[in-house]
This record gives sequence, structure tokens and C-alpha cells, in this order.
Amino acid sequence: MTRLVYRTSLRDSSVVNGAELAKKLKRLAKQRDLEFEYEPRHGKGSHGHLLFGDKLTTVKDRGKKEIGPGLLHDIPKQLGLTKEGLS
Repeated sequence: MTRLVYRTSLRDSSVVNGAELAKKLKRLAKQRDLEFEYEPRHGKGSHGHLLFGDKLTTVKDRGKKEIGPGLLHDIPKQLGLTKEGLS
């Protein structure tokens, strides 16, 4: 398995960037027929708001900034998901 495929599966404890996480969440929202929106203007600094259905969370910029394992655990929890549910 290539490193990129392994990282984007979000199953491991390694870091992923905001764009990878947003892509997974957008795909999942479409499958579940939920609203998905990312608003970079509403966050502070390089952060933005991510709307998933009726849940809202703040994420790092969708660009190159990495999301560590702790935050990667918290974001799905705030959106009513499990980390395994993102794969």
C-alpha cells in the first residue's frame, strides 16, 4: 500500500492536512445527503468553519497545514462521527 493511500484512509494516527480531511467529509456528506460547506473567512487566522449537516467545527486551513492525531480524533467527534466512519 502506498503511503498516500495509507495516509488518506485516516485510520492511522499519522497526520493529514485540512484538504484531505475536507475531501473525505465532503464525500461522506454527499453519500448521506447532508449539507457540507467550508468557510475560510469565518475562522481566525488560518482556521475556518466546516459545516457538516447541522454540526459545525473549526479546522485548520484546507491547504498544507497538517492536522495532528489529537485534533483528527476530536473533529469527527464534534461532527457526530467516528474516525473509522471516515474511511
